[in-house]
Amino acid sequence: MCTQFAKEWNRKLVKGEKGENTVYDALRKIGYRVSPFRMLEEGEISLQRKKEKLQEPRFPDAFASYIGDDEPLFESCFFLDAKFKSNEAYLGVVNVIDYDGYVKFLRNFTVQVPFKIFFYLHDVKQIWIHDLRKPDDDPNLESTITILRGAEVYQIFRSELKRWRRVVYTD
Repeated sequence: MCTQFAKEWNRKLVKGEKGENTVYDALRKIGYRVSPFRMLEEGEISLQRKKEKLQEPRFPDAFASYIGDDEPLFESCFFLDAKFKSNEAYLGVVNVIDYDGYVKFLRNFTVQVPFKIFFYLHDVKQIWIHDLRKPDDDPNLESTITILRGAEVYQIFRSELKRWRRVVYTD
């Protein structure tokens, strides 16, 4: 059973890295320097430590800063998190723990810097963007909470998602 769990986890990690790399490459092509944050691997952790981690702010995947010559497409700098989604049915789906953790991260950060969530849709090779906000701001994200694979998730409103670009290369 542990082997099956490990295989599934590794499969998800590979997909996550593909989503991150696809988004990072797209940002680099338009003049952004992307600085990924590499987290300390804790290995196997106890149930108590898992509970503690759920209360901690969630660190973003990376920080992007514009180094091009023209006017930047987005803000000159921002935090970002990239999400791999197999298909459009999962566009805008984010774990409540992750989203709320990003909000906590920004709350603890003394400088006001935007935070964007990029969704890479693998089946249609598109990247979509959502600007992070407080979940209880209108329209209220908390009203969208559902359970997906045993975890609470928000379904971000379609009106808060912007299609950015199609990715022209394939696997």
